[in-house]
Amino acid sequence: MPASCNPTPNPTTLAAPLANSVSTGPVPRTTASTTFVSPVPSSAPTTSTISSVQCADYFAKVPMCQSDACNWDDFLTRWTIAIGGAGYAHLFNQTFEPPMRPTDSGSTTYATDLAAYEAYTRLESQARSHLAGVLEDDMLRKVLRGSTCVLDMWQKLVATVQNKNEVMIAQAKGEWMQRRCATRGNVDKFCEELTKGKESIENMGGVVSEDKYRTTFLKGIPPVYKMFINTLQEAAVLVGRTKTTEQLVEAVQRHYHFLNSNSSTLRRTGSLWPGKR
Repeated sequence: MPASCNPTPNPTTLAAPLANSVSTGPVPRTTASTTFVSPVPSSAPTTSTISSVQCADYFAKVPMCQSDACNWDDFLTRWTIAIGGAGYAHLFNQTFEPPMRPTDSGSTTYATDLAAYEAYTRLESQARSHLAGVLEDDMLRKVLRGSTCVLDMWQKLVATVQNKNEVMIAQAKGEWMQRRCATRGNVDKFCEELTKGKESIENMGGVVSEDKYRTTFLKGIPPVYKMFINTLQEAAVLVGRTKTTEQLVEAVQRHYHFLNSNSSTLRRTGSLWPGKR
């Protein structure tokens, strides 16, 4: 395989073929230095049981990989599942060696070797097509430049996304940790935005620890709610449990709704009990 197809292993790349992947042997290399290998017409019936229509179905739920990498985590999950089901996983594994096109037609293994090579060229072409189909134009141009196989394209995509992610995640985390809710602000909206912000960071491939989530939540919530939170935590300790930050956020939202519902009732009726004055 050309040097570009065998860089230093990256933890984000697909490190091993999936259990249900359909492998026709090692990931093939192209002998060309600047162009992709072209599909070779089959001279014998293929042994694959996966049709092109079935392969397309595997990729039906794979989202476009956004150029700003904002949906990388979701994309990576669905892409990994899709290539495993379609039988392409081995093409994304750096440890495989490709079958070479046989040249000795008199060899006893010529027919078998040729069939393996033909199967590779078809799978390689199909995998490139599927990957190109989920990339935006600017990203596609980047990953195609100098690539000779789908593994080249994939590794360039991962490297590009990682570089963008490091900057984006750091910026998103900084903004997320600075969220604050005013004393008389909308606590429900604050909690909702805090939760969505955490999910957004995680969708980019970032990690928000439980401690960081709790600290950010407690710093941002109005002081009037902290006594309520302390009461919840103390009650949980008494029964040998702990409240997760997610549970505290949901409890504060319910408490906020309760207080505002009662306040609204009092303004309308002069009593905390609907229908009484």
